[in-house]
Amino acid sequence: MLLLRPGERYEEDIDPMLICGAGKVMAGLRPGALVYPHYGYAPSTARLKKGALPPPPYVVESLSEPRDLVPLRSVDGDGGVYVSDYIPPPAAVVTASAAPALSGSAAPAASGAVMPEPPVTAQPPAGATPPALVDGRGPRMVVRTSPLLDASSATEVTMTVTLSNEGQRSALLHFRNDDVGFTVTTPSGEVMRCDRGGGQRGAVRDFFETLGPGRRHAVTLRLYEICPVATFRQPGIYSILADVSLQQDGDTYNLPATVAEVRAEAPSKLRVRTGRDPYHRSPPAVSSAAPTTPAAPVTP
Repeated sequence: MLLLRPGERYEEDIDPMLICGAGKVMAGLRPGALVYPHYGYAPSTARLKKGALPPPPYVVESLSEPRDLVPLRSVDGDGGVYVSDYIPPPAAVVTASAAPALSGSAAPAASGAVMPEPPVTAQPPAGATPPALVDGRGPRMVVRTSPLLDASSATEVTMTVTLSNEGQRSALLHFRNDDVGFTVTTPSGEVMRCDRGGGQRGAVRDFFETLGPGRRHAVTLRLYEICPVATFRQPGIYSILADVSLQQDGDTYNLPATVAEVRAEAPSKLRVRTGRDPYHRSPPAVSSAAPTTPAAPVTP
């Protein structure tokens, strides 16, 4: 129980996923949506005599006897603007190169026209290493995971990691379950690393595979088997960022295998409903800071 004296308040940041889970409601929630909070229990369906109090449980109740206010089963709040805590990475900017000048068939410049000066290309200093060539049509590996996950307890935490080739050429690679790792941020803000260390084992010739353009390879892992024991003890919302480490270059078998470190485009949010540790690390206390006011939606 938390006693609030007149003028006092209690504040707590709550991720909507803690209540909505990983279903369609949470998937459809977008930044800028109006959210109306409701705290308490559903209205009682029992018929009450005139002047009778609603049946318990209550979320607001007087401490004096006789009561100086009617106990409340619920409290409704004003609507606020939902602001997502995820900031997407900036999109890659591709600059088109200018078309080459035509030779022979190019039309002569009009009389009096001012021809633009050719662009000045910066020359590398003498002795400098030339930049490495980039194959724009080569294989491009991308890692993706489900954006929203739900688990009843720590032992039920599973995640499917998909490695895709979104380039225009095939890639030869050695991809096993232990090549996948995770960076987990717990509800209390602790950052933990989960991996099996795939680089500590050798490569098997039969496990090299060709991943063609548009093809993908998915693996499903139980995180409690590869994460530290205490990782998912606290119920709440976790942020999980997956990565894939392709370390086997194929030199042992004279194979031109792809070597790369690939990180997921965005972290996944996981809700763990129950745990050994309490949801609150410390008992709720009266807030001393000034109340926060949600920002109004911006109209373009």
